Amino acid sequence: MTKHERIFSIEEEIRQIFAKDSIKRIDVVRANNLLDTWKLLTDYTPNTRPVIQESDSNMLDNEPEWIRNPKFIKS
Repeated sequence: MTKHERIFSIEEEIRQIFAKDSIKRIDVVRANNLLDTWKLLTDYTPNTRPVIQESDSNMLDNEPEWIRNPKFIKS
């Protein structure tokens, strides 16, 4: 099995785990192990850039639409 096929196989197994109606603790452990293997195979590095915080003054609308437009108010 090639590296690419193994990565694809791991992704499929993880999808199958999380497609279940109820996920058990053993499923979570298995998914975590698969994710660790996936990270090694894909040379995954997390994004460490900080998230840009927008201040309220930069927002376009400070007042919600439902306050300005009476059609959103239920009587």
